[in-house]
Amino acid sequence: MIGALNSALSGLGAAAYGAAVTANNIANLTTTGRPGAAAAGATGEGAAYQAQSAVNVSGAGGQGVQAQARLVSPPTLLRYDPTSSFANENGEVETPNVDLAEQATNLISADSAYKANLASFRTADDMLKQLIDQKA
Repeated sequence: MIGALNSALSGLGAAAYGAAVTANNIANLTTTGRPGAAAAGATGEGAAYQAQSAVNVSGAGGQGVQAQARLVSPPTLLRYDPTSSFANENGEVETPNVDLAEQATNLISADSAYKANLASFRTADDMLKQLIDQKA
C-alpha cells in the first residue's frame, strides 16, 4: 500500500518537474545570443538559452519515477537577425531550439500525467483507510 502511495507521489513530482522545464523553455523562447557562445559554455549575456526536455527515468531501486532535464539536440539554432547586437558577420544569432507547439503538447501531457498520478494516489489512500478501518 505504501509503495503505491510512493509511486504515485513520485509521478506527481515528475509531472510537475516536466511542466516546470516546459515553462522555462517557453519563458526563454525569444532569447538570443552570439553564435557559438552557448556551445563554449558561456552563460548569461552573450549565450542563448539552451532548450531542454524533461525525461522520466526509474527511481532508486526501481521504485517510482524521477524526471531529469536534458538538453534537446541541438539545443540552439541559428536565425538571421542582423539588427541584433549578438549578430555575427553573417547577421546570424543563436536562438533556443524551442518548438512552441511541442511545448504546448508537453504541458498537456504533464497535466494528464499529474491527474492520473493524483487519481492513483487517492485510490491507494482510500484503500489504506479501508484496511485500517478493517483492522481496527
